[in-house]
Amino acid sequence: MPTSPSPSTLPRIVADAETPAPACRDAASVSDAEKRNLLPVVAVDPGVNGGIAWWDVDQGAQAIRMPDTDGDILATFRGLRRAGAQRIAMELPAKCIMGAGRMALLTLHRNVGFLQGVAMAEGFELHLLQPQKWMAKLSLKKRPQEEQRHWKNRLKEEAQRRFPSLKVTLANADALLILASQQ
Repeated sequence: MPTSPSPSTLPRIVADAETPAPACRDAASVSDAEKRNLLPVVAVDPGVNGGIAWWDVDQGAQAIRMPDTDGDILATFRGLRRAGAQRIAMELPAKCIMGAGRMALLTLHRNVGFLQGVAMAEGFELHLLQPQKWMAKLSLKKRPQEEQRHWKNRLKEEAQRRFPSLKVTLANADALLILASQQ
């Protein structure tokens, strides 16, 4: 899976209405009228192993691993903006995450700040989402004493259920579920 799509392969996003997109269907099963009503949203999991997801009018949901460099991240969001994306729905991480090392937390919060700057510079409307809120919209909740690895695999399974035509990975699963919560 490429880390960053080239501008010529980025989606065409229709932004002429406020009706939500059907997040759990393939593009072939979506009517032309529904395609015209898709929300122009990009979903972002800014974590160290995070991802980016969006709805492509012709191909349905799309997702990539977070690009490796700031330049690649900027190029990705510039391409999505040129394609019509208007809003970024980004997970707002907790200040402290149990079990996360200092470097992982530093990288996570640095990514959030960088992505906020990209959103501002490129003219995106930015919505920061608490994980509990977007997960509640999808009826997802971590079980008491559930190991992090098991919880992340459950999220991946849910993303696979909602997006059966995509190659869902641990890197892009949260971004896809954030996308589904925005529909």
